[in-house]
Amino acid sequence: MRRGQYLTFGAGPRVCPGRYLAAVEMRLVLSMLMRSFKIELAIDPAEIEEVSAFTMVPNQMPIRLTPRA
Repeated sequence: MRRGQYLTFGAGPRVCPGRYLAAVEMRLVLSMLMRSFKIELAIDPAEIEEVSAFTMVPNQMPIRLTPRA
């Protein structure tokens, strides 16, 4: 396996030239969701466990979106 193979936008001389634009777009979408919806967990937080993958991620995280007035 090559170094940097699992990095989202690559690494080294073939790194994705659009990586900064993608990061800005992700923040924009998240901020639009936060402005338009109230976001809350749909389960008890004690039911969420950490899974060790490439990074630490939750095994589940169902959310409930409620439109803001």
